[in-house]
Parts: sequence; C-alpha cells; structure tokens
Amino acid sequence: MSIIQSETRAGIRQAIGDHLGCITIGTASSASDTVTLKDTVNLFGGDDEYIGSWIYITDATDNTINVRRITDFTASTSTLTFSPALSFNVASGDSYELWHPEFNPDRVNRIINDCISEVSDRILVPDEDKSLYGDLNQQTYTIPSNISMISKIQYRQYVDDEELNDASATKWEAGTGSTTVSSDTVQYREGSNSLNLLNASSSIADGTVLAYSNSTSAQDISDMDKIEFWVKSSVALSSGSLELELWENSATTAPSVAGTKRETLSLPALAARTWTRVELALANPELDTSIQALQFVSNHASELDSAELWVNNIKAYRTETEHYETLDNYYYKVNREDRTLYISSQGRGHVFNKKLKIVGFDKPALLSDDTTSIEINPQLIVYLANYRLLMSISGGRVTDPDDSKQSAGQYRALAERILSGLATPQGVPTK
Repeated sequence: MSIIQSETRAGIRQAIGDHLGCITIGTASSASDTVTLKDTVNLFGGDDEYIGSWIYITDATDNTINVRRITDFTASTSTLTFSPALSFNVASGDSYELWHPEFNPDRVNRIINDCISEVSDRILVPDEDKSLYGDLNQQTYTIPSNISMISKIQYRQYVDDEELNDASATKWEAGTGSTTVSSDTVQYREGSNSLNLLNASSSIADGTVLAYSNSTSAQDISDMDKIEFWVKSSVALSSGSLELELWENSATTAPSVAGTKRETLSLPALAARTWTRVELALANPELDTSIQALQFVSNHASELDSAELWVNNIKAYRTETEHYETLDNYYYKVNREDRTLYISSQGRGHVFNKKLKIVGFDKPALLSDDTTSIEINPQLIVYLANYRLLMSISGGRVTDPDDSKQSAGQYRALAERILSGLATPQGVPTK
C-alpha cells in the first residue's frame, strides 16, 4: 500500500485510488483539444482499453477541474477520447487521474468529506479565538463559530506596548472645517475621556482629513507589529471607510502638508454606536522609527457624512510579548442551546477591557478543493473511504467474487484502531 506524501484532498484521493488499485495518474504528453488527451508514458493496453473509465483532469492554467467519461482509447497513439467536451483545451503537462468505471472521482471527493464528518464528533482539532474583549457591563458573549469545545478562557494580562496618543482633544485638531474636535467625558472605554470627532458636513470627499495630531517628539515603534485602540461610530461603517495614517513629520500643520507617510491602516467594519476594539497590523514596522503625527481620513464620503466618532487610547503593541492568565472556571459557564458564554460579575472584574483568548477545539474542516490540507490523520480518512467504497461494490450475502466486503471490513478495523488510540479532548461542549 502507498504512503501518503500529501495531506491535501488530491493526495488523499490518490492514496485511496492506490490502495484500491483503481487509479492511473499521469500528465498530457502534448497539447490537444477539448475531447482528447494523449499520454505516451502511462497509458497502455489495446484499443478500447479504458472505455467507461473516468478522467479527472486539471487545467494547469487556472486549476479548473473537469470529470468526464472515457468513450474511446486508441492504443497506437495512446490517446483517450472522452465526453462531454472539457471547458478548456488540454495543454501539454496537464495532470489527470484515470479511475475505474465503478469509482467516480467526484464521488470519492464527497466520500472523503463524509468520512471527515463521520469522525468529527470523535476527533476535535485544537483551536483558539482572540476576537473578544472583556466588558464590565457585558454578561454574555457569543461564542466564536470556530469553537466547538472550550477547555479554558484566558485574558491578556500583559503586552509590551507604547502609547501613541491617548486621544485627548488637546492633542488633536480638525482637519476640515466641517469637523469639530472635542473631549467626551461621558462616552469612553478607557481612562476618563475619549476623542470626539463630529463631522457636520453632509458631503465630504474621499481622502478628507477629519482630524490630525502632531507630537512634539517622535516615537520609534519599529519593534511593534500592530496598532490597537477603541473606536465607536454613530453610524455603521463598512470595512475601509475610515483610515488611520501614521506620519514621520515635525510640522505643526496637518501631516499631509509636510512629512513622510509611513502607514495607512484601514479600519474594519464598525457597527453603529458600539465600542469596537480594532487591531491594525503594521505593514512596514521597520520604517516606523520616527512616528510623530497621526490623522484620521475618510475613505467613504457618503458613509461618514454627518457622522460622529469616538476614539480611545491609541497604542502600538508587540504581539509576541502577550502574556495571558487563566480565568478560573467558576467565573463562567456555557449555554449550549444558544452558544453563549456567561461571565459572572466577579469574572468581569478580572477581564474588563482585556483581550480574551478562548482555548478549545473545533470540528475538523471539510476539504473544499484539491489544494486544501486536512487537519486530522489522513490515513484514517483513507481507511474509512476505502471501507465505504468497497462496501458500495461488494456482492450480496451469498457471493462476493472480489472479496470486497472482507477487504472493506479490514479497512474499517484499521480505522477503528487509529480512533481507539486517540486522546479524548477535555472541555465544555458549546453545542
């Protein structure tokens, strides 16, 4: 039996074919048309040798896959004919798989995913999520979709950071005559106030500077990798509607007037009137050795017309220095019916304004294409698929001339041996 060299869907499918002795793998020897393929290296036998077989062929240009039925084989030229016509012309070097008539490769792909689904409740894949932030006033959180079992909840206790701007109004100026800059001591997420930007215009152009801030001294953040801050908008904003720019600049006017722009950071989509913690990756941190000016820019005029923004505590962070503490499990519980996480008032005191890391497991992902890698033992899926395929072609109770049922049972036993040796994940199921 073959050894799996690849953990992709293609590698698993070909290993299945090798185990069952029902596949020929090759490449086109020369260019042809939409209904023929020539391979002088891998195709043998007499005329009509492969009639009824399936060809699974991949277009090398864009990886388009077609599955077709063989209608003829000319031995003298090693040429297959198939129907219906491909959606592309066969090119020299296009790869293909030739499958025995009883094994449609499209069906093999479906069975691979069926086998992954079969064991998904017995085999969970380690996973974690860091998209949530603790809130003193929020009791319940929607559990991220990639978490099927929670083993522990952690909160970020420390990270190396550097404050770029505390969003104090005294450090900011309006970039356009329609924008008012002020300090809001009522609506804020950290500290005692937030920066409030009120755009009174009902029509601003893309690229308009809403507000800018120049520091008297430059900051070196070249050892950092992202910018984090709290932001709230009075209206829903789509991804990229608002941008934060970092400038190397010593001028006292808007940074767009003088200086060198080092970073343009696009904010994600924002829900209306909801504090959102944004994490923006620095594109060129090695160049960010002398950051002195920041500015917020409108990149979607119609969305920011007459809008109001609040910004709180802009900092640069170095992700690799994150240190997490574990929240005692008596501070939280999981509601499996609606997939929510409840954190007690005492627990919220520990996690307030801190990034949460939900550590647990997820069900293994299905394979959507030939290049997708499997997350679990590929040999297990090969054995299970072999079992299903052999059972589908086995004879009745009286006769099985090819001993397919017996072979199927052997593959099933091999699969169960792998399953029995796997450790059971520990944690609280979320559904």
